[in-house]
Amino acid sequence: MAEPAPPPFDAAVRLDAWEPDYGPEVAFDAETPPLGRVDLTVERADWAPVLPPPGGPRRQIVFVDGVRRLETRLIVPAPAGVAHGVLGSCAAGVVRVGEGAAFGESVIRRVLLTGGGVLGRHGRIAPDLVFEPESVEAYDREAPVIAFHTAMRSLEAGIAHALLAAGELVVLDGPLTFDTTTPGGVGLIKRLTNLHLEPDRAGLLERLPVGARTPMFTLDSGGRYGRLAWYLRLSDPLLGMTRLGGVVRLEVLEGLGLEAARALAGLTAVALPGLASTLARDARAPANLLPVGALESRLRHSLGDPELIRRRIWAAFARWDVASGA
Repeated sequence: MAEPAPPPFDAAVRLDAWEPDYGPEVAFDAETPPLGRVDLTVERADWAPVLPPPGGPRRQIVFVDGVRRLETRLIVPAPAGVAHGVLGSCAAGVVRVGEGAAFGESVIRRVLLTGGGVLGRHGRIAPDLVFEPESVEAYDREAPVIAFHTAMRSLEAGIAHALLAAGELVVLDGPLTFDTTTPGGVGLIKRLTNLHLEPDRAGLLERLPVGARTPMFTLDSGGRYGRLAWYLRLSDPLLGMTRLGGVVRLEVLEGLGLEAARALAGLTAVALPGLASTLARDARAPANLLPVGALESRLRHSLGDPELIRRRIWAAFARWDVASGA
């Protein structure tokens, strides 16, 4: 029997399980941003795994997530030259997970975002396809895209605020970017771009057993809100993956207080590992949790067929050209 071919890389090279269209699961840049204010002793002095509470309490968790889709980009004549714009559709919604799982409320928004401070007169493609005009001052190509992403995050925040006020335990897919200290709001960050830890402390993440977390630490990397954060292992990494595969960061706003944050950390440590996805179900496994992936699919479907909407947009622009004699 022929000997198997040697691997094409050094053994230190590992696979990233996410499909390339999603970008990498672990994405360290050559120059990482500054750590900011990080206190690793806020919960305990020793930097060691914190195991989930045995037989810990279970509680219904409400997951909030959003999806966005650029329908088309635009070129916008502006006072100082040419700016850019986008027509985009976004949606945010809810899935509740307890004894079972059920989808909750959702909302859709379509936005015409233009740069250069130019506000579109209207975004009415058809009676049933209307994009709300908004503008940003910047001229660069990505400014409207960033503003469009912010619009989606605002939809998520609006839903989360109402749920938190009703006393729900809410996990948002992504970092916390709105101001609330209402007990129950947890941000879940799937992609590890900056560990915010010195190398000797970051090594603990690779050794975490499933369901265990790091101690909490304060995190303020220059943003508006200070946070209490911790890392949790959802599952063991697949063979060939980096040992950071299956690790996510969770965070609450610092104003919530340490004891309330510790209680939420215990609830999430008990519940979330059982919701980890597999590659057979989700291309961003295991970090994109099963209920979140199902919610994303439902929200994308609610946005309508992308090819049909794109054809309707192009047809509308063609009619306007004819009507204007362009």
